[in-house]
Amino acid sequence: LRPVLFDDRDQVVEASAVRLAQHYLSHGFGAEAQFWLSRIAVPLDDLEALAGLIAGDGSTPYHDVMDTTACSDEEFLLRFLGGAVAPPGTPDEINRLQRGFASLPAALQDLFGPDLARRLASHGHLAAARNIRDALPRAGRLARATLVALDLEIGVDIDAEQARQTLDMALRDDGASPAPAMAQALALD
Repeated sequence: LRPVLFDDRDQVVEASAVRLAQHYLSHGFGAEAQFWLSRIAVPLDDLEALAGLIAGDGSTPYHDVMDTTACSDEEFLLRFLGGAVAPPGTPDEINRLQRGFASLPAALQDLFGPDLARRLASHGHLAAARNIRDALPRAGRLARATLVALDLEIGVDIDAEQARQTLDMALRDDGASPAPAMAQALALD
């Protein structure tokens, strides 16, 4: 896509910039997508909101919607994660979130899955949270320690000794987030 990003006058070809941004989004690169979306003249609110959600900066929130029945399952999921729709209350809404999650590319499942499972569990939807958690290893890119930590957070019954060993390895090997891993390891004692 990069060779067709600029025309013969060195101006950005907007259609190519949008395609490149969409490509970045599908692989979980929100900041890169934000860069290319900022180069087009007419803002694309939904893509910018998705890029902000993926980048984790909340720079462009989703607009609130009153009626979510017109939203696709994927859009409903992203609007829920972006805070634009109320927490799910009906079984149909919970099913829509799960279907939306299942249709995401693997990179986005890895990115959004743990947060979605936590949020569903916090609203009392433990079976749906467990379904999301159980789908995460299929993408194969989340560390075992991350999954064990998620299990502990959402209340999944796991073997305490195995969890302790996994968290000990995470404390030894993963310097990215030692405080939560240590807190969860201490909670097992």
